[in-house]
Amino acid sequence: MKKILVADDERSLRMLISATLELGNYNIFEVSNGCDAIREIEKEKPDLVILDVMMPGKTGFEVCKYIKDSEELKEIKVRDLTNGYEDNQEDGVVGYGGKLDIRPPFQREFVYDDKKRNAVIDTINKGE
Repeated sequence: MKKILVADDERSLRMLISATLELGNYNIFEVSNGCDAIREIEKEKPDLVILDVMMPGKTGFEVCKYIKDSEELKEIKVRDLTNGYEDNQEDGVVGYGGKLDIRPPFQREFVYDDKKRNAVIDTINKGE
């Protein structure tokens, strides 16, 4: 089973991504800051790390640099959550360059149908 680390200081977004990926039969680990991300990466050696760029402790950029500078860890795939991340009242919240519909317009709760869940899993699988 592939291991994925989700690092984001926004609990609701971590939960959404983790819940979606768990349906794809992945082993998911969550952390809320960059320092914990580095500790978990060292411990678990995940196949993929999904990083928020702006986190307490160390930023996603610093965590990514740590991974890529390490001979032991540099093969770990890294994806960031801010690529195309937009949040506004009219259009809702989207991420992954518009591929992840995090929150539809004018909605406060997260809703996922099978098509959107599968789109997230496909995005993660294709990211090389």
